Amino acid sequence: MQKNQIGFTIIELIVVIAIIGVLAAIVTTSVTIYINKAKNSRVESELRTIKEYSVIYLTQHNNFEGFCDDDKVADLIASIKKTGGNNTMVKCACDVADCGAGTTKWCALGYLLPAGGSSYRHCIQSSGADITLSGSQVICTPMGICLTD
Repeated sequence: MQKNQIGFTIIELIVVIAIIGVLAAIVTTSVTIYINKAKNSRVESELRTIKEYSVIYLTQHNNFEGFCDDDKVADLIASIKKTGGNNTMVKCACDVADCGAGTTKWCALGYLLPAGGSSYRHCIQSSGADITLSGSQVICTPMGICLTD
């Protein structure tokens, strides 16, 4: 006696759904890593733009007084914050309180999103340094330099 089988068994359906679930998990993880890498590239690019702008600012003002509060710097920081994640913590600091009179040094720090590893912070300094640091406590100091614990 021969049965005419129409459709799939429940076991076959469960196996197919499981395979699709595993593939979806792999794709989602990979896509998240690439999205974070793209956001990190944007943060690093905007921070480098701040560094390049600092040369123009210094030429125009002969010091860095008010640098972190400058409209162009504020726009770049706002752009970094739009990337989301930890980048809402981007900072700009000077060696004088509120980048007041006599400011000669500054630094800016952006938090990078995890992209297949640890979290990092990207720091630029008026000295020309453009570095990526790891550590739970990376700060942009009032002396215009970035330090890690």
